[in-house]
Amino acid sequence: MRNTSRTELCSVWESFVRDPSDQTAAKKAQQWRPRLLTHVRDCDICTQIKFTRSRDTALIAKYLGLERRLTQEEKNCMNEKREAARNQEERAIAYAQDLVAKLGSQLGDPMKLSPHLTPLALFQCIRAIEMIVRRILHQTRKAGDESGTREPTYLARNGTIHLPDRKISRQSLISELALAADVPQHSAASLLDWILEAAYHHPDLFHGFTCEQEGERVRIVSTKNLI
Repeated sequence: MRNTSRTELCSVWESFVRDPSDQTAAKKAQQWRPRLLTHVRDCDICTQIKFTRSRDTALIAKYLGLERRLTQEEKNCMNEKREAARNQEERAIAYAQDLVAKLGSQLGDPMKLSPHLTPLALFQCIRAIEMIVRRILHQTRKAGDESGTREPTYLARNGTIHLPDRKISRQSLISELALAADVPQHSAASLLDWILEAAYHHPDLFHGFTCEQEGERVRIVSTKNLI
């Protein structure tokens, strides 16, 4: 069965791929090697990030048991993937910086809440919330609820998500954001609080959704079919 939800193994793999020369990341990846290799093959998330952020593909190839010399075509492909990932990261950072510039005077600069926070971490946390909502609504639709993709979702100021058939606790949300942005949980909690307030001021904060204020919570409505 393919894995579509982000797990701790995803973070282990992403840290290793981001910089395989990092001894701490490499050691952790080696400790998890048998389970991690199986996970990477079956994980849609890890399949997408594989090799795209590496600065040393030889170390990754060695780890995977692929130590043969890469062809020029393979090298070109990896270079293209790294360049695409770099461009995507630059766009993410630019988006987060623009968002802070728009809302900073009202909400303050979230990067000052913790030394671990960066514009990229902010972007990743916003996208992580989107993915959580999409994932649950997708499951609702697959379970036979044809209206599931357009049922309202509520993001409360206390950090909980209220979906059509369930509730996601603040702690669960913080844990997912910490994994997505690779930051400590207390930093993820600070970003979550900032994002919650941002949703009140920025209706288009979440891609594919619109935010409508309703008292102490924000109604998040899908603007398109998510399937």
